[in-house]
Amino acid sequence: MIRITLTAAMLLGLAAAPVAAQEAPPAPGSEAALRLKGETNRQAPDSKQIPAEVAETARLNAEIAARNAAAAEAEARARAEYEQANAAWRAEVARLEDERARWEADNAAAAAVTSPD
Repeated sequence: MIRITLTAAMLLGLAAAPVAAQEAPPAPGSEAALRLKGETNRQAPDSKQIPAEVAETARLNAEIAARNAAAAEAEARARAEYEQANAAWRAEVARLEDERARWEADNAAAAAVTSPD
């Protein structure tokens, strides 16, 4: 019995060794993940840069930045409109709850006055 237990423990130890030696995979898109795929993201030296390509990249980056700014402004406007509508709705709900409470109080008072008790 002891021999079987020791053999099983040894086999489990041998099976677990490769798993313990493994590292967690790098995050997708990280520098380490790109290196594993053989890709790198290094800027070429200025002597190898193509001026037209650099200008086009700068233009595209400016266009993307302008679209992002416009989207942020639109989102802020929409958020403000939502908050305003939500505040108006909450005020209306509070007004209606007050009105209902007054109505219930009036009904209770009327029932107490007309009650034959």
